Amino acid sequence: MSARAVSEDGFAGENRAFAHSTRDDQRTAKWRRQRRDYVRRAHLVFFSIFLCLCLRIFLRRFLITEPICKRL
Repeated sequence: MSARAVSEDGFAGENRAFAHSTRDDQRTAKWRRQRRDYVRRAHLVFFSIFLCLCLRIFLRRFLITEPICKRL
């Protein structure tokens, strides 16, 4: 058996390229997960602001007391 040179990351020869692609895939997956979380958070913030605006419009329109008839 021949001895193969093993690198610092523990992979030898042809497996080394696989190790780098796996690491890149993990990095990409982590980035996508972070991006998805950011987009979800931004959507929730936008939706909550929108609901507050709708509630404010509703309250202003229906709950403000206005005189029905003016006294002369």
